Amino acid sequence: MAESGSFDGDKKTLHRLRAISKITSATCDGDSSDAQRARIKTEKTQIVLTNPDSLHHRILPGYPKKWTSSFWHNLEFLVLDEAHVLRGVGGSHVGNVLRRVLRVCRECGNENLKFIATSATIGNPGEHVFKLTTVDPVVITESGAPSGPKGTSPHCPNPPDCLTIQY
Repeated sequence: MAESGSFDGDKKTLHRLRAISKITSATCDGDSSDAQRARIKTEKTQIVLTNPDSLHHRILPGYPKKWTSSFWHNLEFLVLDEAHVLRGVGGSHVGNVLRRVLRVCRECGNENLKFIATSATIGNPGEHVFKLTTVDPVVITESGAPSGPKGTSPHCPNPPDCLTIQY
């Protein structure tokens, strides 16, 4: 039998799980129909998966008539996956779109939009994300993922050659 203290914790966990299960998500991109986009707005979808082109051509032009100020006011996170590819002319375009998003959010009273940018292959993540967003990023460069011990073991396809030391 569970102790009463742990039961209270279980109730809190169940409450959180119920809240999580109510989160709705949808995709809004070039393949989304007008009806799908309307459903995203009327159902107050919490997670909208999109891309910079759809932000530029479908979502931002709809403000304030289609994508209301409450959408922009409540927007908390904008995720940029594979941010390292956002360079050159394409990166410049995306940077302008992201600055438009920031401007609309601020106009709607949202000063707290946070960008989450991912990249495993960029040497200057902080500088790169700042150029894209004009927001000072918090850079995380170390993995928190668990891993086993690491070591090296020599591999020698031809053992006699490996035993010969050359100076």
